[in-house]
Amino acid sequence: MTNVMIAEDEADASSLYRQQFRKDVRNVAMNLPIVMSGLEALKMLEKINRERPLIILSDINLPPDSVFIKIENETIKNICC
Repeated sequence: MTNVMIAEDEADASSLYRQQFRKDVRNVAMNLPIVMSGLEALKMLEKINRERPLIILSDINLPPDSVFIKIENETIKNICC
């Protein structure tokens, strides 16, 4: 199973992601957690031990801070690098 995390604060865009990947989710080929903020994404990544996302699709300007600022967080460094 492929894990893809979506970080998107706009409901319309989140719905489009769900619609685009609905067949993969239904066929259990993909796990698709959707979070509403960069901080929520970081919290979820800290909880996940085994099956971290293969890819994170992110809105550039998530509240309260841009996700690009959060890349300096140690959690992200351990996952990405």
